Amino acid sequence: MNSVVFGRDLDGTPLINVLSQHAARLLLQHGSPWLLDPESGLCRPRGPAGDSENLVGSAATLLRAYGYAITLTSAHPWEYAFRPPTKPVPPPAPVLPPGRTAGPTR
Repeated sequence: MNSVVFGRDLDGTPLINVLSQHAARLLLQHGSPWLLDPESGLCRPRGPAGDSENLVGSAATLLRAYGYAITLTSAHPWEYAFRPPTKPVPPPAPVLPPGRTAGPTR
């Protein structure tokens, strides 16, 4: 399942990290209140976001209808996307080279 992260810029402006071309086309269709920021690659409101909650809600509803998993965060979408895993992954157990045994050494 493809996911889309809705977050906020430092000034509180909604930002959307859309990695799927299909989701981007849905979000940026003709007359959409969203535009693609060429510098960041994120979608942001076309004008001042007066009612950003409704703007985000309608975009999330549209994308959910097409099967996208939506993540809402108050962080910048990049901060959310590049977080380390919450549960550390243990390193793999050591493996002996082929032909060696774990017996005593000389």
